[in-house]
Amino acid sequence: MKARRLLNTFGLLVVMLLVMAKVGMGEEQIFLRLDPGGHTALIRDLFFFDHGRKLISASDDKTIRIWDVSELTHPELIKTIRGEIGRGVIGQIFAIAVDPKGKFLAVGGYLYKNPKIGSQIRLHDLKTGRVVQVLKGHKGAIHELAFSPDGRFLASGSGGEDCSVIIWKRDGNRFRFYKRLKGYTDGIYGLSFSSDRLASGSHDNTVRLYDVNDDFRLIKVLRDHKNRVWAVSFSPDGRYLVTGSYDKRILLYDRDGNFIKEFSKKETV
Repeated sequence: MKARRLLNTFGLLVVMLLVMAKVGMGEEQIFLRLDPGGHTALIRDLFFFDHGRKLISASDDKTIRIWDVSELTHPELIKTIRGEIGRGVIGQIFAIAVDPKGKFLAVGGYLYKNPKIGSQIRLHDLKTGRVVQVLKGHKGAIHELAFSPDGRFLASGSGGEDCSVIIWKRDGNRFRFYKRLKGYTDGIYGLSFSSDRLASGSHDNTVRLYDVNDDFRLIKVLRDHKNRVWAVSFSPDGRYLVTGSYDKRILLYDRDGNFIKEFSKKETV
């Protein structure tokens, strides 16, 4: 999921940054630039939804902005979502996810001043921006979120005190705690669902693969990376898994975690 978001974002920026147009007998260069229009700090996450017609951006300025990008040359800010804002990291947003039907926006980070509730997850109605539920269960900041393709499950990964993945199951228009996946020794920064698998990437250098249809049974722990794992992503058909790490390598596996090949080699200096 994260890899797909990055690819889509790169494509949008390339389209928006430079357009060449010929006018009359001469040639005129028209420069069109995508300006976030209000963000004042690092952009942490980007997510397309509504068949690519809308874009969500989450920033260290502690805001979430929803854009209409149906006309790429004229992106329009639709809504700004703000939560509790305090000094330092209080209120910072580290992760967002949109459910497949575009109804819910899940938001994670360090959202509240009170450390006892700072690691909660906000669930927003995407249409109105209103908070419809707060999910409580983690003790550390939320670094990654992912919905399953059918929208039945939301997975959240944290660091800090608990370093775990929590599975939340949809029950009507609400989500309830379903299961905690343990065994990590550092924070979880990558999560990706396929139709029947969940992959997680951790700063303990491991990737863990779970069977969604067998009550999230742990299938395998992949230990091929030599440094912190930052990203994991299933292919659209769910047959392959790619993982990325601080060790500068991209590794390819099949759906059951069997190693296939390394996409990239370490650069030599």
